[in-house]
Amino acid sequence: LLHNTRLLIVAMKEKDGDFVYNPVSSTIIKDESVMVVMGESVETNKVRESVENQ
Repeated sequence: LLHNTRLLIVAMKEKDGDFVYNPVSSTIIKDESVMVVMGESVETNKVRESVENQ
């Protein structure tokens, strides 16, 4: 999902409210997961649109 972007995933918030900080690349992103990312807004918007269109 993020391999072709210049974004850094800082953390992920899971459904139960727990945070995973600096998740490894093999971390599974679930539908209910919330990603905390750093990067340019153009890049974040591209990823957001891609996810919403799936």
